[in-house]
Amino acid sequence: MTKRMSVVTILLLFSLAAGCTSLPNYRPELPDDLGDNGLVVGQVVGFGHLLGWSMYKDVMIDNRNKGKVVNSFISIPLSPGEYEFSSLFSASPGGSGAYGGVTVTMTQTTTMPVKRKFTVRSKQITNLGLLVLYPDPSDKDQKKFLRMFVDNTADMKHFIKTAYPVQASRLNVDAMTLAPGELMSDGTLQLLRKELATKLAATPGGNVSYVATDLGTLAEVQKGQDNKPVGVKLMNVATVSNLQSASPNYVKDRFAILTKNNRLFLVKDGNVVEKRPPAGLRAGGVSVMGANDLVIVDDKFELYASFDNGDRWQQSLAWVTPDAVRTGVWPGANGYYAYTVEPPRALIASYGKLDFKPIELPKGMQTLGMLREKPAGLFAERDITFYMESERRPFFFRASNQSAWETRSMPTANCKHIDFLDSAGLNISAECSDRAVWHPAGKRQQYQSKDGGRTWERR
Repeated sequence: MTKRMSVVTILLLFSLAAGCTSLPNYRPELPDDLGDNGLVVGQVVGFGHLLGWSMYKDVMIDNRNKGKVVNSFISIPLSPGEYEFSSLFSASPGGSGAYGGVTVTMTQTTTMPVKRKFTVRSKQITNLGLLVLYPDPSDKDQKKFLRMFVDNTADMKHFIKTAYPVQASRLNVDAMTLAPGELMSDGTLQLLRKELATKLAATPGGNVSYVATDLGTLAEVQKGQDNKPVGVKLMNVATVSNLQSASPNYVKDRFAILTKNNRLFLVKDGNVVEKRPPAGLRAGGVSVMGANDLVIVDDKFELYASFDNGDRWQQSLAWVTPDAVRTGVWPGANGYYAYTVEPPRALIASYGKLDFKPIELPKGMQTLGMLREKPAGLFAERDITFYMESERRPFFFRASNQSAWETRSMPTANCKHIDFLDSAGLNISAECSDRAVWHPAGKRQQYQSKDGGRTWERR
């Protein structure tokens, strides 16, 4: 029976100093040698307003902080014995004020109760399972949640072997033990997956063939005569892991997903097959391109490409950045583009080849938030930052077979990125607002241009 529990009352704690924490990006850190300890692993996924619990929270074992949730994963060495996974704990900065002449910073803390008992054995692995936190649909105040566990043993074995190869060589990973307790039934899992996929398919402006999200959710979107979604058909994927990335729907016949434990799945001819990802991949965004191309760009601009649907991989490290960056990928007529947002950098490679070459961007461009190739030419926009604009934002156009960039402007201030209304690229639209484009209370206005943004008219 699923347990319904309330999030405990938020407490305000006072501290005399606040510091910054450097967060690991991919997985919890472990010593190479665990000694006589056992290893406790698990994964967390939160939905809706509980999404943040999947990322970086304290793991309370017997009501004491023993580790962190990092990129949704739990991985903690413990001495042999009996324990309880008491809760997850979150602390976030609150307001500051002066009290008795001293400036103090308030910290808002929340405890998410779990209460799952488990046993740790020397040099063995105990799997807590996948903890699913889902808002209780019967609670209008959103203070209650559903707490469920899923058997994710296969995913955790893969995670240990790939994320911790040194430790895995000293542990019997295949003898991993799942902590006792009630598990989500397969029927409930499928119902939840269908609900998630249905919501994704109904997202305005989606017009996609496939959708994917956490819990190993992958579905084909079923459409009516008007090409609008009418339902989803779940596809059988051998994972329940959280989603790292899903391919944009650049092509209709293929799709790919990459999980947070670096399992790669490809949809081809209506079937799902698991592929081996590139060796050494930390995390990345996967895209399906052309006839047989798969492209993965990681967060330091390492570029990986397969030209046989993921059977073999090549890599390009010529453009690696020292720090993590935001990246993008976009298909063109004869090849595909890969770019970084800040600092802005754009490359192009031919389909079926790893021959990346740099593209000269407009002078003075400090960020690159959008790059699109159309028959008319190449469009580039800077990244949209979340503040109120006082002037019309420029964008840039380079005509086909030309090298010079032309500066054009959005119709008003506070516009989203341009949308293309036809395949040629000259018929474009923009949604603009009287407030910052992300503000929910902004009054929206649609504009259209039939000459690639030289002139605009209200729609």
